[in-house]
Amino acid sequence: MDKNKTPHKVSYSVYAPRQSRGARLLLWIDRIAVKLVNTMLFISGLSVVIILTIGAADSVGRAFLNKPVVGAVEISEALLAVTIFSALAFAQKQGSHVVVDIFSSNYGPRLTRFAKMAILVLTLAALGFLLWRMSITAYKGWLHNEISAGFLPVPVWLAKVFAALGLAVASIECIRELIWGIVEKNGRYDHSVQVIDNEKKPMDIK
Repeated sequence: MDKNKTPHKVSYSVYAPRQSRGARLLLWIDRIAVKLVNTMLFISGLSVVIILTIGAADSVGRAFLNKPVVGAVEISEALLAVTIFSALAFAQKQGSHVVVDIFSSNYGPRLTRFAKMAILVLTLAALGFLLWRMSITAYKGWLHNEISAGFLPVPVWLAKVFAALGLAVASIECIRELIWGIVEKNGRYDHSVQVIDNEKKPMDIK
């Protein structure tokens, strides 16, 4: 073998198991989940920017030109729902939900892992229920072309569609964390960032 040649390495996460097929499957799930989460986060951030822009324009128009932005309230209300539900997946990924750790701070490693896995299962059940109901609501709104009752007919059903998408991506992220919680061998579970940068942490898969 030529010593000058660098041996081929596959950039897998340090968290990935050493079975190549299993590692590739898990990393594929990670990549898809991360892309979906980042996409929904971008939509959430864009919605915030639009809300702020409309609010500023409406305030300036009312104060100086006596011409408020038509439909500013209706658009802001719809985008507010998009903002909240689109950011759910990122909040789940970062572990940013409200946590009461009065008792859990004293748990041992095994009990901590069991508690977090149980919380993920309950969270997935709640997200699944909300996704089911929101999907039905969005579908009915689309069938009836549900719009706002203000000066500007804003499509309310579209906001509900984005809310359902946000819940779907949050459910996918929760499933991803559950999978990693199951396959981890060291008994430690951290659902913040599992596989984000595969290039900085290479590992040979034999």
